[in-house]
Amino acid sequence: MAGVAGWHRVNDFDISWTYPVEPAGAAPIAGLRYEIDRDDGTAVVGPVALEAPATGSLANLAVPAPGAYSLRIWLVDAAGNGSAANAATAPLRFDDVAPGTPALVGPGAGHPHNSALWPARTGLAALARLPGACRGARLAT
Repeated sequence: MAGVAGWHRVNDFDISWTYPVEPAGAAPIAGLRYEIDRDDGTAVVGPVALEAPATGSLANLAVPAPGAYSLRIWLVDAAGNGSAANAATAPLRFDDVAPGTPALVGPGAGHPHNSALWPARTGLAALARLPGACRGARLAT
């Protein structure tokens, strides 16, 4: 399956696949089932039954909450043959939450390249020593 690689910050997944070549005389593919599972295998959506789209694609799939999931899709023919054991799988990764605020480390905490003079009574007076181009820069108060 294609179209779902990596983490997404929007809960909207479009996937596509190719249909298998069926032997002559076999019942045509009539539908598909899909299921969205947590990474531990617990189903959170489905199985959902759909008619088989002519294009071999599904658009606008969504997961229930931020996290890591697996999409499983299997086909069903006109005779009703279909098995989840024949499912194709793809990862669905969704995260719309920004990382938390980093904790700045003050002087004396075992980090020789990070030091600061913290706010004085009259305002922010800071002197930062950082690796690289800003080493020893004085910040305005």
